[in-house]
Amino acid sequence: MARHPSRPSDSRRDRLRSQIQSPVISEHYPLPKYYGLAEKLLALFHEANDKANLDESYVYAKRYCHLVYNVIPEHGYYNSKPFKEQKVLSKKSAGEVLDELEKIVAVMDVEEMQKQVEYERRLAEEKKTRERIEAEIEAKRAEQDLNLPPPPSHDFDSAFPSPPASAPPAPEEDIESKDSDPPPVFEPSPAPEAHDLPPPPPY
Repeated sequence: MARHPSRPSDSRRDRLRSQIQSPVISEHYPLPKYYGLAEKLLALFHEANDKANLDESYVYAKRYCHLVYNVIPEHGYYNSKPFKEQKVLSKKSAGEVLDELEKIVAVMDVEEMQKQVEYERRLAEEKKTRERIEAEIEAKRAEQDLNLPPPPSHDFDSAFPSPPASAPPAPEEDIESKDSDPPPVFEPSPAPEAHDLPPPPPY
């Protein structure tokens, strides 16, 4: 089966199709009721299309065509003679809706391409803004680095200064040159004479 080429509005239309609910055919539900539902969907489609509401127009068009081409033909009285005229008119209307639906999809494609262009432009602007801010931050950092004081010197002598030199020793004083009294001279006392000795104690 050939695969249709992708279109810019594929994702958008996939999302819209997911909202479409298909009615279940029932033999107990009169066929005119199904045709009445189709006429309501057709009116809603024209109303939305006149207002250029693309999403609503797409949904109503898909629901109407699905009802006419896929649901109503499953009814047991679909080919009966009383409903022959409604059968012909509904198919004719469905063909016209399909033509309008293709126009709607073409406009959707243009809108989605414009959105993509705008998105890429906005991304490019955000990138430029981010790069400009980063450049300004780098420039400020470089300016701050230039204004920083020089780092402390790692010279050993400046890091560990020598202790202060000790004071020179005081010159020795010349004792002999000073005027001082001579040291005292101690002369030995004369030995006592015999008659000066006390008598010995008696025994």
